[in-house]
Amino acid sequence: MSSLRRVTFSGIDQWTKPSDAASLYQMFSFIEFAFLFTDNRKAGNRYPMPVMLKAYKSLGIPMAIHLCGKLAHNYIKTGDLSPVIDMLGDSMDLFDRIQLNVPKTSHFCRTIEFPSDKKIIIQLHEGTQALLSHYMTNPNVQGFQDASGGHGIVCTNWQYPETEFFGYAGGIGPDNAAACVKAIDEICPTEFWIDMESSIRTNDRFDIQKCRAVCASLRDANLI
Repeated sequence: MSSLRRVTFSGIDQWTKPSDAASLYQMFSFIEFAFLFTDNRKAGNRYPMPVMLKAYKSLGIPMAIHLCGKLAHNYIKTGDLSPVIDMLGDSMDLFDRIQLNVPKTSHFCRTIEFPSDKKIIIQLHEGTQALLSHYMTNPNVQGFQDASGGHGIVCTNWQYPETEFFGYAGGIGPDNAAACVKAIDEICPTEFWIDMESSIRTNDRFDIQKCRAVCASLRDANLI
């Protein structure tokens, strides 16, 4: 039996029907949807306007927010989450997890008081090793390996940092999700999740059918 416990589909956009997301969750309760947010409103289709979150409030779907750009950098440098809260308002209550998409940082606040009701995801790579190491003892912090950064690059070197719950991304999609999970199982004996972004888009729009295909492939392979 696989140690896979969650599958995150990142990059919900304005073309996604909330009812389709809810229907998929009813079929596969192990999924989570993630919204990407940045301060740059010209960043592209993957970054929706906060107002669209209102349609998801009553659906009861597990959701995460992935902070990008200055939103993420300012948070780790100052420990101040208020710009994000001001942007999203009470929609922050929708999110169980906050992922900080920071490729590297040489300076960070060492006294951040993370929200007690949310898990914080910090990526593991050379540029953020010190940040993750500093906060890894916090029970609300989770680590995450992303070899792709949203570009669909397949990982060839999965790592296991000896934590209780760890995430993996990097070129995972409908065609190889089962194979990737089997490869991760070989090196990770504890529970983990997988995340995908580029591979579940069609013409740079979030594709719920590709998400469905991923779930079906994992179910058919008895991996979750």
